Amino acid sequence: MTGPTGKKDVGFDNFYWAGPGAFVMTKSDPNPVLTAKWINLVYAPYEASQMHWGPAGTGTDDIFNLKHGELVFSSFYKSLNNYGAYRPKVSVNMGVILPNWLNTYVQPEPRAELRLERIRNIFAPYMEKEHYPFGAVYFTPQENSELTTLQTNIDNYVNQYRATWLLKGGADEQWSNYVATLEQMGLSQYLNILQTALDRYVKSGGKLTE
Repeated sequence: MTGPTGKKDVGFDNFYWAGPGAFVMTKSDPNPVLTAKWINLVYAPYEASQMHWGPAGTGTDDIFNLKHGELVFSSFYKSLNNYGAYRPKVSVNMGVILPNWLNTYVQPEPRAELRLERIRNIFAPYMEKEHYPFGAVYFTPQENSELTTLQTNIDNYVNQYRATWLLKGGADEQWSNYVATLEQMGLSQYLNILQTALDRYVKSGGKLTE
């Protein structure tokens, strides 16, 4: 859609599925070496693909078959009316899938190919050059503690008004009071924590453009 200034903008999704703080191994782990080896499989193409989509094999209910070194979606997968509902039964929905693995180690999922085509043709030409990778940004323990409380309260308040305005309207009349309330809830403090962490990320060599 064209905005009020006549410009079309598509923002980056700031979510990083595989963030640097996504895995923790505690001291109560009875076999940390074995655990570390298992976690490494999240980054191995064949294993990660099966974690992500489902098992490979020659069974009648396997999601993949291995053909010429590539995992290809089986006839069973293609027969499923609702793979999204079936997937939790056979997959933990994790595993890092790198772009260069597709069509080499694993066949792209048909739905994903359609989404990528739409992104390339419809959204990418208008995508912003700068993005804010907060899934890859570290916060200090103190920042995390403050963010937890601030973000919970702010998100609940924002979501409440978003739903009200979408269903009943009233945003123009209530906007000033809405912004003032957010400030009272610590919006400036919240944004300052994010900015401080982002500045550290950039200073350490992190990039905001692809």
